[in-house]
Amino acid sequence: MGMYVDPGNESFRSDVESDIYIDKTEMLSILNSNIGKSRRYFAVSRARRFGKSMVAGMIDAYYSIGCDSRELFCKFKIAESPDFERHLNKYHVLHFDMATFLNAARNGSNPVDLMNSTILKDFRKTYPQYVDEDVSTVPEAVQEVWENDRRQFVIIIDEWECVIRDAKTDHKLIMDYLSYLRGFFKTEESKKFLALGYITGILPIKKVDGESAMNNFTEYTMISPKQLAPYFGFTDEEVSAMCARDSVMDIDEIQRWYDGYLMEYNAPGRVKKLLHMYNPNSLVNAFIDGGCESYWKNTGAFGSLNDYIAMNMDGLKDCILRMLAGEECEVDTGSYQNDLTSFKRRDDVMTALIHMGYLGYNPENGKAFIPNEEVRDVFVSAINVGEWDDIVYALRNSDSVLEATWNKDAEAVASAIAKSHHIIRESTYGI
Repeated sequence: MGMYVDPGNESFRSDVESDIYIDKTEMLSILNSNIGKSRRYFAVSRARRFGKSMVAGMIDAYYSIGCDSRELFCKFKIAESPDFERHLNKYHVLHFDMATFLNAARNGSNPVDLMNSTILKDFRKTYPQYVDEDVSTVPEAVQEVWENDRRQFVIIIDEWECVIRDAKTDHKLIMDYLSYLRGFFKTEESKKFLALGYITGILPIKKVDGESAMNNFTEYTMISPKQLAPYFGFTDEEVSAMCARDSVMDIDEIQRWYDGYLMEYNAPGRVKKLLHMYNPNSLVNAFIDGGCESYWKNTGAFGSLNDYIAMNMDGLKDCILRMLAGEECEVDTGSYQNDLTSFKRRDDVMTALIHMGYLGYNPENGKAFIPNEEVRDVFVSAINVGEWDDIVYALRNSDSVLEATWNKDAEAVASAIAKSHHIIRESTYGI
């Protein structure tokens, strides 16, 4: 119906009609089981290129009254759920990508004000009988629509924390933005109009005075994905099936390049299970292109990685060196404030790098590591062109193995890195 209000299913239709689509619709059963309940607030943070927007489009298509998605979903796993019909296209949906407004406000305008005015126009166009010029905020518009037709809202905010991430030095803007979001999720009125809240981004919810700024949300992160772990990327089982259908792609090479993210969750029966997770965007590109390479170089990863490593808090560069050689480094993830300005020690930077996908995390021993060849390729590029003279010196003067593998050229480093991946997978995890 509208651009942001009660959207259609075009995004999800485009995804399922793509050359490669992996069915993740069972995730909707988890959301359905929490509709209208105290745990209806989902904050899902994933690394870049891990399918955040694709999931948001799926949620649009399933819940929005602005479309009929029965034929789209009937061939997927969610159709087998007893609650499939009960929730299909039964709710108002408000969905927006905050990065759109932040990028459009680069000329000095306020992105929160821009978001507010733009979405209000969409409400007035879609529901002119309910939302007039006296309504001044989007949360008020949501309340007005609900009070008139008593149909609850599913609210989805994609890239919700981009303001915190990209406008990291503008403290007033960040606090004003967090205050605005409370109108959707933390007021007495929102308890009535909200069926489900789903916010997604790269970083977890920012802590204010040591507490989550929106503490009614349950967080699902790269460190603690909980029951959403199977839906964070592609699993071993899914990738093996893809390779079985494609005679060109080698499973060992795929694992070397895109595997390595470890996620612990409670499988049925509350059995702890450790999943190997693959970067879905890179994997799809590799299958379409017919070969493995690093797709992270097209994400802006390279520049930001140098910035974080250059901080060198508590010997961070030395830790990176050890991980390049195949080791793991202990990391305390508890003190991280979930922003990019409050770093006080090495553990904070490493935790940020885990959330951003630059590092993997082993939940069984609390250690970080470089997950795969794709990410290592970014680190190697940083070493070759960045201000890494001290790391070069350390490599040349470390033990005999590292001296032999470095040998003053990137090819030798890449070779050592590839070897360390097999050490991590076969020796450290016994796989």
